Amino acid sequence: MGIKFTATGLVAASCMTACVASAQTGTPQQPIDSIDINPFGENCPPLSCAGVSVGPFQAPEGWALKPDRRPVVVLQLRNGNPNNPLGISPSWYDDDFENPDGPPTDDDLNGIPDVFDWLLNQLDVAYDLGYRRMVMRLPAGSLRGGPMTSSQWWPMPEWKRDGFEMFVAAWLAEKNELGDPVSLGVYAGYPINDPCEWSMTGARYPDPTVLADVCAFYRNVKPWMDVGVKEYWLDASGPDWPTMATFQHSPDYAGKIRFGGEAIPNIGPGNGCGGQKTPDPGAVAASPFVALFSFVVSRFGLSEPVDPMATQLGVMFNGHHVQCGASEGQEWQFPDLRRIQSEGWVPWIDGLATNSQWRRQNEQAPYQFDYSFKYGAEGIHRIYDFGTLTAIIDFNNDGLIEVRDYDEPDLAAFLDAWYDNAMGPGTYLEGDVNGDDVVDAADVSAFFAAISDWNQNGTLVGVDLGPAPWHP
Repeated sequence: MGIKFTATGLVAASCMTACVASAQTGTPQQPIDSIDINPFGENCPPLSCAGVSVGPFQAPEGWALKPDRRPVVVLQLRNGNPNNPLGISPSWYDDDFENPDGPPTDDDLNGIPDVFDWLLNQLDVAYDLGYRRMVMRLPAGSLRGGPMTSSQWWPMPEWKRDGFEMFVAAWLAEKNELGDPVSLGVYAGYPINDPCEWSMTGARYPDPTVLADVCAFYRNVKPWMDVGVKEYWLDASGPDWPTMATFQHSPDYAGKIRFGGEAIPNIGPGNGCGGQKTPDPGAVAASPFVALFSFVVSRFGLSEPVDPMATQLGVMFNGHHVQCGASEGQEWQFPDLRRIQSEGWVPWIDGLATNSQWRRQNEQAPYQFDYSFKYGAEGIHRIYDFGTLTAIIDFNNDGLIEVRDYDEPDLAAFLDAWYDNAMGPGTYLEGDVNGDDVVDAADVSAFFAAISDWNQNGTLVGVDLGPAPWHP
């Protein structure tokens, strides 16, 4: 399978500071269709909007949000890298901005640009770990100093768009044929803007009853739908959640792609630290949302569990956090992950595609957890009871082996869980550390045998907990 190594020129939009300022006011600007829809020339041929549905769109009778309880892994395609103007991850950047004509690098001469070899590998790693929901954050990047642009398709070089249509679409089709499909998503900026703009000129909350607005929305989203993307997440859209909720009922998208928003709308006094906050019942019953861990713990305090059967609220665990009243750099811990998931929130682990510098530093640590992914991945395995764990005796998943005495954290936690659930069915966190779905004497034997291996040989004994519950 080959790829076209040709592309037309990419020209940066001339408006930066003024456009950013106008977009951030949130005030309506000129109608989107009055803006030059094609500032990149042939690189951004506008899609026809003939036949695109115009609202108002109403939820069908009896409709209710169907939550997706599966965890998410975020592929950080834009990770803030300072060495290119788009902040794109070094492994995903190939002169996208300075030399978009290409040709793209193909060092191994396999007919696939190296950046897509890397992306497909990231997808494979996540898939092999058991994930079936993956979200690509800002695949086109965004101009440094500007807002996160909603257009994440047209600003990419043509060869990169071709790569999505060929290689990523084929990867998704293969998983569908295996009967174990993947829900791939895109995380983009908001409001919805001219799909050919790097900046946010004229950006405003789209009106589903205005043709210009539904057309711009369609031009942003439709190319991703053609690739096979099933989720489109809109940053900073929480204040405008009714619009997002309305668009999901358009016949152009219903049953084909889901729209999610950030952050989580709430009721209560203000939106900062202090006060009693509760997720807005109307919003969370109408649309899925996600927010950073620091936002969730500081705004809501998790004092009221959410209904996992009627809402889909995600929490992004990403390295460290700044919580109200906490110091910068404080790391989230496994109990946070476990507590939040048990109270109805869906964990998002950020970022398989990053090189996190936030690692636990402790002389007792036999292995170093990467808090942006490895720590979270193994935490997800424990919570959902699937996948491979590095060490069954690291019962509290903190990268430390603390089993020398009965009151040390890992051994004490295991024994407490085992006594509470002995001789019944259970998960790993309920004492089933050998993965046979039963909490019995065999689990005690397995745990102490692993302690012996560690004490005598320095060997860590892992365990395969089996497939995830969402696998066919």
